[in-house]
Amino acid sequence: MDTLKTLHGVIIEVCGYWIWLSGNTYPHKETISNLGFKYSGAKKSWYWSPTINISNYRRGSKSMKQIRKDYGSQIIQTEIQPAIH
Repeated sequence: MDTLKTLHGVIIEVCGYWIWLSGNTYPHKETISNLGFKYSGAKKSWYWSPTINISNYRRGSKSMKQIRKDYGSQIIQTEIQPAIH
């Protein structure tokens, strides 16, 4: 989680035991992928869960709005990066 907090422009959201990353993720896609996150094209967000690599894992088709409603949502504060002028 500490590495994620340093990614400028990335929004970290915890829904249940899933971690979702949105915002300006493109510049950080290699780092995010190396941390084990998968990309959801439908949600335009990266996600990680301890169940990703379990053989009976099933993908769902819930919207982010429905996921937030069902499991709750908490935004994790990221570290402020100094602006370069």
